[in-house]
Amino acid sequence: MAEVQFPVKVMEPVRVEALPVGDYLYQVKWDGMRWITYKSSRGMQFQTKAQKVFTTRFPELDHSMNWLPMESMIDGEVVVLKEGAPHFPSLLRRIHSHSHKIPELEVEYIIFDVLFWEGQDWRNKPLSERLELLEQRMPASERCHRIETFSNGAKLWHGIEQLGLEGLVAKEPKSLYRGGINASWLKIKKAQEQTFLVGGMKFKGNSLQAVCLGMAMNTQFVYVGSVSNGVASILKNESVLKLSERSSSPFEGIGPKPSRGETIRWVEPTLPLKTRFLEWTEGGKLRHAQIIV
Repeated sequence: MAEVQFPVKVMEPVRVEALPVGDYLYQVKWDGMRWITYKSSRGMQFQTKAQKVFTTRFPELDHSMNWLPMESMIDGEVVVLKEGAPHFPSLLRRIHSHSHKIPELEVEYIIFDVLFWEGQDWRNKPLSERLELLEQRMPASERCHRIETFSNGAKLWHGIEQLGLEGLVAKEPKSLYRGGINASWLKIKKAQEQTFLVGGMKFKGNSLQAVCLGMAMNTQFVYVGSVSNGVASILKNESVLKLSERSSSPFEGIGPKPSRGETIRWVEPTLPLKTRFLEWTEGGKLRHAQIIV
């Protein structure tokens, strides 16, 4: 029996710009939060990609995990579904909520890999064998779902575009599970668009450098990132001149910080800006964002 390490460094794909073609297995890239589950004599433990460990977090999953054997560890993604598709802002609302009894914010667990099984280390076995183990041993469950795997990447990508999903991951069937970014897994993502509210503006002298964006989350206004790409278009918007300034930040919790030589002018969050971005970070911030309206 192998010694089970926990927490672990998760395996991550390399981002590419074009659909990978070749000997790959293709899976939908779910827009959620990475979630590792480990069952031992100490009970159930969970971790995020950043190796933050929990003993409980999403109680609605508990009754769906009875099938997992002792000394076993699986890898996957927790998502909140809205109209049948993963909706990351709803997951953020759930994470920031103090209540676990909001039916529309209950999570689903999409499971796509096995690291340990009944004390045996499966990370050195090919991905195809790990997926076969999941297929054989994971029963149908209300909230835990085994990921679907496809051989036709072009057909899957077409479906992803039609359904408005985040992207796909192409994985080599012989790939071993290795923590960190690994080129045997490749991801291609489509840009997302969403409207956020301006809560602050970063200036260097009289020059606008970036806007500080946020979104309503339960009863709070939460910071999601500062965006500099596309700010020139904002100056053409007459609504910017009508923003009401305020003496303090409108953001709850941790907000934006000025860089060296910058100042932030706080404003009432009334101006919506349409934003295109690549993805959400695990901490709930926009990555590679651009103002488009």
